[in-house]
Amino acid sequence: MLVNDLHVHSIRSQCGTMTYGEIVSRARALGMRSVAITDHALAFHGNRWQFHILVKRFPDVVEGVRVYKGIELNVVDEDGTVDMPAELLGSFDYVAVGLHPVEDCFQSDDPAANTAALMAALERNPWIDAVAHPTQHTHPLQFSRLLPAMARLDVAFEVNDCGHRYGKSDPSRTAEVLGRAVLAGVSLLTNSDAHVFHEVGGDDAIQDVFRRADLDLEIAVNNDADALEAFLETGRAQRRAAAGERG
Repeated sequence: MLVNDLHVHSIRSQCGTMTYGEIVSRARALGMRSVAITDHALAFHGNRWQFHILVKRFPDVVEGVRVYKGIELNVVDEDGTVDMPAELLGSFDYVAVGLHPVEDCFQSDDPAANTAALMAALERNPWIDAVAHPTQHTHPLQFSRLLPAMARLDVAFEVNDCGHRYGKSDPSRTAEVLGRAVLAGVSLLTNSDAHVFHEVGGDDAIQDVFRRADLDLEIAVNNDADALEAFLETGRAQRRAAAGERG
């Protein structure tokens, strides 16, 4: 089980099935330290007000569980545009970005095009904390180009439990890329990407990937509370600065 899970979707994502309260209650029942609510941003036809309520009014601690206010951004074009203005992200604890096979997001079967779009998003928005599900089949990437950029920008590589649990990523391929990420100096995060209550905190598929890579799960940033807080504070500070500049 994950003690700190930074990738969970509520009904606000339109693909999730849980309310905020149900997410926190599940985390508490499992004995987790923290959970991040990371709904999809505006390309999934959400609205800015749902995020405003989350970051401004939902408590930071509920029933002993630390609740991080997060968001999963989407890359919407080849230039790396993401679907939330920087000036609105200054209050978020955690920001991930991903490529998604939905109508209003960037779509390509070409690894070079996907990599260019994702790298452009990271360069334009250096306050992004992590790349979500980077080995997902729908958007193949050129990791020889991407990993050095992630290391330079201090963007973490997410090992996604549900992506492997449901066959969206191949565990052997992820294990191979994971070894390269470690050698490149890229930070690692282990997250569930839960959409249903029983997926919150799940890490069975993550454990399989780390075994294949012959790596210790303890090297993931979110396995240690102090390391996680330091990692998140770096992104928070960058976002507050960016929000101030562009607001």
